[in-house]
Amino acid sequence: MAKRTCQRCDAGGGVFAGRDADGGIPLTGFALDLLAGLRVNDGISIAPLTRDWREIAGERLAGHTRPGRVERGTAIVFVNGAPWMMEARRVLPDLLAGIRRRLGDQVVQRVRLLPDSGIHDRGAG
Repeated sequence: MAKRTCQRCDAGGGVFAGRDADGGIPLTGFALDLLAGLRVNDGISIAPLTRDWREIAGERLAGHTRPGRVERGTAIVFVNGAPWMMEARRVLPDLLAGIRRRLGDQVVQRVRLLPDSGIHDRGAG
């Protein structure tokens, strides 16, 4: 079977989902198309949040939360467990203020807290 190529992958090679002309598409192209279609975020970098998260959330809460993404003016924050969700809600105005200081008042108007089962206790207590 002949190896398929495409314009998107010709420059750097590419990994293919299939080898024949009828079934395979470049995985790199597939992933880019999928992400573009999902609009995962507004194109806002959360690097300043990730870098300064302990300062924004505080030492205790930072070990049980993490910044996620920005969608249509809403900063998503993932929280590990119901007790930490309650604590995050209690300090929500402070979280919003810290996030807005890093990303800008026009970029973020609100914070949404979502459960995150992927976070493990990082020793903060």
